[in-house]
Amino acid sequence: MLLAKTATELARAQRRRGEFELADRTLRAAFDRVKASGDEAGAAEVESGLTSLLADRFFAGGVDAGEARKLIAHAKEMVRNHGDRHAVATTTEASAVFEYANVLFNGGSFDPVRRGFQEALAQYEAAADPSGQAMSLFHIGVTYEQEGRKTEARPYYQRAVAVAERADDPIALSYPVRHLGGLFAEEGNLDEALRYQRRCLFLRIRGGFTRNVPPAYVAIGDVELAKGEAGRARVYLNDALDLAREQRSDGAALDAHTSLGKVDEHENQKDSALRHYEEALRLADKLKRSADVKEACENLSRVYEQMGDRDKARLYRQRAVEADRAMKAKG
Repeated sequence: MLLAKTATELARAQRRRGEFELADRTLRAAFDRVKASGDEAGAAEVESGLTSLLADRFFAGGVDAGEARKLIAHAKEMVRNHGDRHAVATTTEASAVFEYANVLFNGGSFDPVRRGFQEALAQYEAAADPSGQAMSLFHIGVTYEQEGRKTEARPYYQRAVAVAERADDPIALSYPVRHLGGLFAEEGNLDEALRYQRRCLFLRIRGGFTRNVPPAYVAIGDVELAKGEAGRARVYLNDALDLAREQRSDGAALDAHTSLGKVDEHENQKDSALRHYEEALRLADKLKRSADVKEACENLSRVYEQMGDRDKARLYRQRAVEADRAMKAKG
């Protein structure tokens, strides 16, 4: 069991740095050794780590949803039969993260996703794992936020902050801090929003969470643009794009291109904006994310309309409608 726990902790650190292939090798090597020794509980522990890795990789892009769902179902059965409380909670959370990403990108209902996170929260409470509790509270809040129920999301984010602060877990803390910053931005409190987003960036750097530094840069850039500071926004967003490319993270690059396009629009650089939005659309198509396809097409349609090219504007507007229709069909 010691080998299993050591391997899952090492793989967790590798996942946070975006080293997915290395984490996969770490876990599979450990799984073979633990399984050969007859340690079923240890094998279940490693399986829970593989499930978390799979959810992360799906969120980042490049993993087939159907195949991922089969592997997660197999892991949940194995962990249910042989794992301890923590392994069960980890696998439940990973399954819910996968389903959340699938609904977020392609449409559907957040109700079953929320129930999955509520189940994970209860399991983490039973396992006395405050970091897991903080992440489950955060994820419950996110499902409400995605439904536009911001007043219901905020208390979960605040509870997640309190639990993560008590656990002194900078990575778990960075998630609700970032989303609270987003709520402040939507309310027009941009100074407070910027303070929260900068804190998120600090926490992720402090925790060695390299993989999620690009989204933190994007969040700061978006607030700077909202404040009218296009030049400062561009600096953060270019940093986000450079780091996303270095990490080979298509999802992070997509977000950076989208926000850079908005900076270009703000500065009336329409040709450059089109290039960013077209690249965002290419990445959205590659990742098979209907929501991002819709947003990219809406952005392209708007800019082409401003440039007087009504044919292209109509073409992208129609594609945005088709993407929206596909998402609603899953609702």
